[in-house]
Amino acid sequence: MRPRLRDDAFFAPVDHGVVWLSSAGEVTLNGASIAALTQRLVPHLDGRGTVDELTAALSDRHRALVVELIDVLLAKGLVRDAAEERPTPGQSDAGRALAPYVDADGDVAHERFVRGRALVTGAGPMVAACARALSRGGVRNVTTLIESPVQVPHGLRGSGPRGDAWDDALEGVDFALHLFDCEGIAHARRLSAHCARRGVPLVQALLSATEAVIGPDPALDWDTVWRRLSPGDRQAYRTARTPPASGACPPVLANHLAFRLYREVTGTPTAADSRLQVFDTGTLEQSSHRVLPLARPAGPVKRSRERFEASVLRLRTGRTLTEEEFSTRVMTAVDKRFGLIRDLDEADLPQVPLRQMRAVVADPFSAARVEVTAFGPDFATARHRAALKALGRYGVLASGPHTAEGRPRWGLGLADGVPRPVDADTASGATHPDPEAGVGAGLDWAQMLTAAVLARCRADLVTGSDGRSAPTGRPCPQIDGKALASDPVLRRYHRLLGALGHDVRLYDLTRVAGVPTVGCAAEGTIRHVETALSWSPAARHGLEHLLAAAQSGALPDPVMEAPAACDPGWTPPEDVTLAEVIDAVRRTGREPVLTLLDDDPAMARVLPCTGRVVLLDA
Repeated sequence: MRPRLRDDAFFAPVDHGVVWLSSAGEVTLNGASIAALTQRLVPHLDGRGTVDELTAALSDRHRALVVELIDVLLAKGLVRDAAEERPTPGQSDAGRALAPYVDADGDVAHERFVRGRALVTGAGPMVAACARALSRGGVRNVTTLIESPVQVPHGLRGSGPRGDAWDDALEGVDFALHLFDCEGIAHARRLSAHCARRGVPLVQALLSATEAVIGPDPALDWDTVWRRLSPGDRQAYRTARTPPASGACPPVLANHLAFRLYREVTGTPTAADSRLQVFDTGTLEQSSHRVLPLARPAGPVKRSRERFEASVLRLRTGRTLTEEEFSTRVMTAVDKRFGLIRDLDEADLPQVPLRQMRAVVADPFSAARVEVTAFGPDFATARHRAALKALGRYGVLASGPHTAEGRPRWGLGLADGVPRPVDADTASGATHPDPEAGVGAGLDWAQMLTAAVLARCRADLVTGSDGRSAPTGRPCPQIDGKALASDPVLRRYHRLLGALGHDVRLYDLTRVAGVPTVGCAAEGTIRHVETALSWSPAARHGLEHLLAAAQSGALPDPVMEAPAACDPGWTPPEDVTLAEVIDAVRRTGREPVLTLLDDDPAMARVLPCTGRVVLLDA
């Protein structure tokens, strides 16, 4: 055997070994010494010497290592036996690698690629690298159009390029590859539209010093990709726009792009091509990402009463999502780089006795890290609650600074069902110190509305902004042990907290709140307040909140003093309806109004029923 390295194969040392890339795909070889061995061996893999000749001067140990590496490279398709090759005159390795994609007749798709005219356009050394990769892949006619950093020749860039300028540039072009930086996003969008109209297959890459984002994704445009990046990532693209001009990165990235273009031209996409690809210029690794589309352009959302009423009607009459459907939808929103939720996992949170989940939420307007946590008796419950909580928080964040203009924002009066304009900057609740105040998310309209109204009551009771006096000094009975013992869940949680060394007492704050409310006290202060339509769910979730905090090592900070005086006996409060909760809020002299957290249209694809209750002066 005479091992010969493919002429379209490139490798680069990385921290954990070596990354290889050829037109046949990407291969990673791990090992502490694999990089050094590869660098010494590769120059000799020219097909002239046999394996025995290459290893003749080596010790038995080193000979075994070299033979093993050659065998791996042969198995991965990176090395061929030159003694067995009968190459077609003029055909390169890349052309042979693409041959399996040719249909049985040996023409059509592959011939369209190798005989077509390719246009590579952009700025910097990557243009030449991509042109070389296409040529080595068998394309016989490659044209380059070098864009200056300021302006593209022939008026192809700028605020309003003429359609005929693009028509001239694309005349006779069969497929194209476009490289651009963050200043060329509008330009990339226009080129994509022109190529789509002319039926010209196109691959584009948004470049920076550290990575390249590779498209297209049929459902996306580059504005969406840019806006889904975090503010910190966008700033990195602005400050360092050019990928490395030397080393392994240019040829490896160019090969990636050329092969992606081949799949676009021949109609042989892989599963990864259905997602956005990010190429790391340092490690040479590539990752796939989900990106939810944006249906509306950036800037203030134009609202009208009619549009708001239509949204309310759609949500009210819509069907209830199943938990399985919601779980599936949530996964489309989770992506470390572009998702509404950047991460959803157990992180390093303690998982006994309650299961806990953490979600990292994207903030479209800040580089700050936003996290929410949720808990439950099992994994499915904890994950479900964390996803609801994360999407509610995202809805609040997405209604940020850009919606402060172009108002009014519309809300639904919960007492009379009449839409009314809401100044979200001054209405009580929009600027509440608790970001979860009045926020509700649910699988249908009723769940969302109930959660939002109860969250409003709970937050305002803690802050005192509801106009009622704080519970301190007012008679609020303690829930007796007999009631706790009668509920197996309450009994278990209470005993677990006791086993962890916490003397926990529950107080009935219903008289203060006007709706069933439980205050969970430990070490002499109330650490959590929970409101519900009946007392037992409020008590259960309140104890869950304390138990989740206790198993993580510390109880929540006090939210109020425990009642100074208590009635001698306790009678469970009556259950209430949502309408009665709304009436209780109105008795404070303010009107509860529901606003929809639908500033990001992607929310409708994941969880349409997300809203926030604010309070207006009556």
